[in-house]
Amino acid sequence: MLHESLSRKKMKKFNIFLYAISFLLVLACNTFAGWELYDDFNSGSSFETDKWSLDTSSANISIENGEAKFVHLPGRPNDSSWLILVKNPKNIVGIRAKVRVQSYVGDVRGRIAGYVGKIGENSIWSAVRVRPSRGRAETYASILAPNDVYLNDLFFGTFKYNYGQPANILNKTYILEWYFSPADIAAKTYDQGEIIFEYEDPVSPSESSFKGLGTRSIELDGACTVYFDDVYVYRKRTSPATNLLLLGNS
Repeated sequence: MLHESLSRKKMKKFNIFLYAISFLLVLACNTFAGWELYDDFNSGSSFETDKWSLDTSSANISIENGEAKFVHLPGRPNDSSWLILVKNPKNIVGIRAKVRVQSYVGDVRGRIAGYVGKIGENSIWSAVRVRPSRGRAETYASILAPNDVYLNDLFFGTFKYNYGQPANILNKTYILEWYFSPADIAAKTYDQGEIIFEYEDPVSPSESSFKGLGTRSIELDGACTVYFDDVYVYRKRTSPATNLLLLGNS
């Protein structure tokens, strides 16, 4: 009887240990789970219409060697062009993509951007971007009036404080990650760290589901060639994963 009692105690401790291991594994999976491949542009020579809407107002956008290629047209300063995500965009709360600038003239940007919330009647627009004329990656959020007129910045940050010494970032691939919630906005580059902005008060959801990859020209001729690849999205979850492995005596 004593031997049986000790065996049961050992088995109970062992099962508790397995419960703990299982719980830790679930926590680890929840921490890193959620990102899903949206498009790696390897399906052919044209964009899948159930994933993308093209705004080619200032650039030629195509697929080249498994990458999305933007050729921003010359003479279009202060203009933008977009690949707009259209597959259930309302529940996308994060985008990760590779961005590479091949050439540029003037102040141009390759970016991930969109509307992330509202404060009263005004919208919050945010982006993470590569800016070759400044030799760095940046992120920011701005307040826009209902007619999309700029009012002011909520925050602005650079991932490398090199204002006086811009780096040569041509043909360097950046992995940019952009994530937002009613409490904060987080942006990351995989070799230069992370910037997190926390709202003083929670914001309300945006009425616009616009989120996209794109280029913008600010000055001079405005021509540039920018590539995007390996686009992942993070979608908000309605409930946490509950697939615990139940171990024990039955």
